[in-house]
Amino acid sequence: DIEGFTIKFAGINEDWGSGNVSAAITFDGQTTSKVKHINFYAYPNAKIGIKGGGFNSTIIVQSNRFEGFDKSGSHINIAVNFIANTFASCSEGITLDDNSGNSLVSNNIFKNCGSGIMCWGNDDNERIVRNLIINCGYGISLSGANDAHPSIINNTIAHCTANGIQIDTGFGSPVIKNNIIFSNGQYGIFCISGAGKSSYNNVYGNGFGNWFGCISPGIGDISINTPPIFIGGSPYDYHLADYSPSIAAGENSVDQGCYPYNAYLRISTGANSKPTGSIPSTGNNNAMLQLHLKTERSSSVTITSITFTNFGTSSLNPPLEIAPLTGVKLYYDVNNNGIVDGFDSQIAFTEFLGNIYATFTALSITIPGNSSTNLIISYDTAGAVPPETYFPRVIGANVTAQTQVLGPCTVYGIATGYTQTVCGGIHHFVIQHRTNEYYKVPAPITITAYDSNNTKIDFYSGTISIWVLNDTAEVFWTNGNGAGTLIDGGPGQDWAKYTFTPADNGDVLLYLTYYIQGVLNIETRDINITIATDNDIEGNIRFNPPPVWNVTLNKYYGKLSTAVSNASGFSNTIWILTNLSDGNILISTNTTSCTQFYITSKAWQQSGNKSTKLNANGYNFGIAVSGSNKRVKIEGFTIANASGADLKLMDNSTKNTVRNVVLISNNKSQVEGGGAGIFVLSDNNSVISNEIYYDAWGIGVVGSKNKIFNNIVKYCKATWNPNEGGGIVIASMGSLITNNIVKNNIVISNVFGCALTFGGENIYKNLV
Repeated sequence: DIEGFTIKFAGINEDWGSGNVSAAITFDGQTTSKVKHINFYAYPNAKIGIKGGGFNSTIIVQSNRFEGFDKSGSHINIAVNFIANTFASCSEGITLDDNSGNSLVSNNIFKNCGSGIMCWGNDDNERIVRNLIINCGYGISLSGANDAHPSIINNTIAHCTANGIQIDTGFGSPVIKNNIIFSNGQYGIFCISGAGKSSYNNVYGNGFGNWFGCISPGIGDISINTPPIFIGGSPYDYHLADYSPSIAAGENSVDQGCYPYNAYLRISTGANSKPTGSIPSTGNNNAMLQLHLKTERSSSVTITSITFTNFGTSSLNPPLEIAPLTGVKLYYDVNNNGIVDGFDSQIAFTEFLGNIYATFTALSITIPGNSSTNLIISYDTAGAVPPETYFPRVIGANVTAQTQVLGPCTVYGIATGYTQTVCGGIHHFVIQHRTNEYYKVPAPITITAYDSNNTKIDFYSGTISIWVLNDTAEVFWTNGNGAGTLIDGGPGQDWAKYTFTPADNGDVLLYLTYYIQGVLNIETRDINITIATDNDIEGNIRFNPPPVWNVTLNKYYGKLSTAVSNASGFSNTIWILTNLSDGNILISTNTTSCTQFYITSKAWQQSGNKSTKLNANGYNFGIAVSGSNKRVKIEGFTIANASGADLKLMDNSTKNTVRNVVLISNNKSQVEGGGAGIFVLSDNNSVISNEIYYDAWGIGVVGSKNKIFNNIVKYCKATWNPNEGGGIVIASMGSLITNNIVKNNIVISNVFGCALTFGGENIYKNLV
C-alpha cells in the first residue's frame, strides 16, 4: 500500500512513442494494492500518474489529486477494479487500456482534461458511475474494442468542447443510462457504429445536436430532452435544483446525473475524521470516523441505523483483526474536534461480529431542519494483548434515514462526501374547476401540489402564479379556504399570486370571478417562472394562448413586436409560445427603455426544440438590436423569410448573444447586408451554435472582437447572382481591424466558405 506522499516531477523525459513509459507509480504483474492520499505534481512533459498492473489486478485508487499531466496523449492509465474520489486535471483523466477487466470508475471530478475518461482496447464490463466531467474536450471516449460492454451510468457531462460521449467504429455494446449530457460543443452522444443501448438519459442543448449515429432515442427509450436545471452559481454547482426535470427521471425513478437531488439530508465524512490511523493495543474510545450529517430543507430528519465498513489491518492478521476490539461506540461529537472527550455523549454500542461491517440499530437521532450534527465512531481495544498496534481504515458509512413527514427516503452510496437521501419535491400542480358556472359568479378553483410520484405534497409552502389565459377576460381572484396569502393582479390583469402554508395541506380553494362567457383557460406555475414546474390541468379546459408571453410582466401579446415595445424595467424574458408572423422587430432605445432582453421559445425551454417559427415574410428583417445599452440574448427558435438580414446586431449595440437559432430564407433580395442570416455590425457579440440555411450570406461580420463558434452554415448563395454569397464573411469596419474568433464551424455547399476582407482574424478548427 502507498499512502500519504507528495510526488513531484513524475515522468521526466518520457517518450510515449518509444514504449519506455515512465510514471510516478507503476504496478507490474498481478497485484492487490491501494494508493490513497497522494498529491501527484507532474513535470511539464509527463504523461502518466499511475500505471496499472497485470491481468486480474485489484488496485484501489482513492482520495488522490493529479495535476499537470498535460502533454498531448497523457493519461492516468490503470488496470483496476475500483477507482473513487480522484480529482484529475490532465489530458486524459483516466484511461482504461486492454485487460482492464471489471473496473469501476466512480465519484470522480474531471475538469479541463482532453478527455475525461478514455476506454481503449478490449476493455470488458467497466462501470463508469457518478462522475462529474466538465470543461473537457471529450467527456467519455470509447474506442477500439469490439467485445467491450461498459456501463456508463449516472454521470454528468457538461460544457465540454467536443462530444459528450463518443463511440468510435467497432466499439462493442455500451449501456448508457441515467446520465445528464448537457451543453457540450458538438453532439451529446456521437456513435459511429456499434450496438449500444441508451435510455433514461437527459441529453439537451448540445451544439451540433443531441444524438448522432448508431445510438439514438427510439422505441423503448425513455430519455428526456430538457434543461436539467442545476443549482448553478459561482463556483458552479452541478447538483440538481428543486424543480429539475432530472429528479426521479432515471431508471427505477432514481435521479439522473452524478449528484442526487440534495433535498433532505447530506451525509459526508467530517472535516476532523481519521479515515486511517493507528490504535494502541490497550486503549478505549479511539476515534476512527467522524460523520457530518446536514439537513438542507426545513423538515427534520431522523436517523434509524448506521452501518459502516472497515478495510483495515493489524500487523499480524489482515484485513481486519476482530478479537482485539472489545466494542465499537457511537458518540455525539459535541465540540466537533473528531476525538472522544468529556464533552461528548455516547449514543449506541455495537460489534463487528466476525466481518468487516458493523451496524448501530434502533437509533433515533433527529437532525432539525436546516442544521447539522457531527457523530464519532470509536473503537475499544483495552482487551488486546500488548504491545500490538492496529491500523484499521474506516472508509465510510451507509446511513438509513427517515424523515418525520415523508417516510423513508432513498439512500445513495457511502459517506465519502456526496452521499444524500432523496425525497420528492414539487413537480406539478393539478387545477380543478367547474366549467358550467355562470360568468360574474365566483367560480371555485382548487389547486393542488404534487410530487413526481403524483403524491400530494402536504407540506408545500411555495408561492404560485395563476393566469386566466383568455386574453379578453377581465377577472379577479378571492380567497376561499386558503390559510396562505392571496394577491390579486389588480384591475385589468388576469393573474394572481398565492403563497401556500403547511396549514393548506398541499391544496387550496380559491374563487375566480370573470366577465365573459365561455370555457376558462387557467395555468398555474411556481413563482420562479424560468424554472417552472410542469402544469397538469384536469377537466374540460381549452389551452390556446396568444403566441407571445412576456414573462417579466406576466402578460400575453399577439405580436413579438408588441411584447418588446411594452417591456419595462431592467430585465425581460419573452417566450414565443406558437408560430407567428411578425418582423421588423427593433429592440432599441426608440422602442423600449428595457435592457437585457432574453427572447426564446417555450418549446426550447421545455424540450430543446427550435422549430417554433417567427415568419418574417414581407419584412425587411426579422429582429434587429440597436442601442448601446442593450444586452440581448436570442435563443431557441427559427427566424425565416426576411427579405434582408434575418437577424441584425447594429453598430451601436454590443455584448449580445445569438445562440441555438435556426435562420432560413429562400426569397432574399439585394438589400442591406446582402441578405445575411445573421449580420453583425457591432463589437463584442457572441454567435454560437446556430444553423443558417439558404440565405445569401450565412453570417456577415463587420464589427470587431466577436466570437463565432460552433455554427452550421449550408447552401448559402445570392438568388440574384449565383456567383455571390457564401458561408461566413469577415470584414473590417473602417480602419478598425477585425478580431473575430471563428471556431468549430461547419460550412457546406456555399458559393464561398469563409471570405476574409481584412487581417487580424483568429480562425481554426473549422470544417469548410
